[in-house]
Amino acid sequence: MAPKLCILVLSFVFTTTISLASSPTASTSTKTSSSTELIRSYCEDAVFPRLCNKVFRKHAEIIHPNGTTELTQLATVVTVNRLRGLSKRVAALAREADGSKDAKALKGCKDALGDAAKEARRSAAESADLKPTTSKPKAEKQVAKAQAYMSNALSNEDLCADELEGMADGPVKTDVSRRVRQVKQLTANSLSLIHGVATAN
Repeated sequence: MAPKLCILVLSFVFTTTISLASSPTASTSTKTSSSTELIRSYCEDAVFPRLCNKVFRKHAEIIHPNGTTELTQLATVVTVNRLRGLSKRVAALAREADGSKDAKALKGCKDALGDAAKEARRSAAESADLKPTTSKPKAEKQVAKAQAYMSNALSNEDLCADELEGMADGPVKTDVSRRVRQVKQLTANSLSLIHGVATAN
């Protein structure tokens, strides 16, 4: 799926979600409580449960109480956005780096993060296409693709971390390494939640 089309699909999914969440036919407080319980239960299977809960609770009001697939879609979108933001940050640091050794390491990390973002975006596109009406064979194929793409994203993040080992110790290396660890946790959670959809089907 082309990047622009992917963005349109994701926008449609979450615009629809927000529209449904704001419907006057349901009690907002009751719905949020049910969604929070779903999040708690859903995040038990995540690699990093506390991070999973932290990310999803920010969006509890727009999550349907039965929206397990919706949660997986949201996880992939959050991962894509974080990767894109970090890639831009590292690119800026690479341009500012004084030492050629650090600049080379940061550029290598930036390139790897860019590749990770592309793979995560592909995973998000496959997740966004999952609907309750999707046939089981098609859903299984989409979930398998989503898993493969997100796994590729995680591998590229590892490449970024390896590149950072070539940097001199200092605040820039420490900060970027910390941010890479954080985004790797988000990606690992997305991968485990996609796997949860696969086993549920």
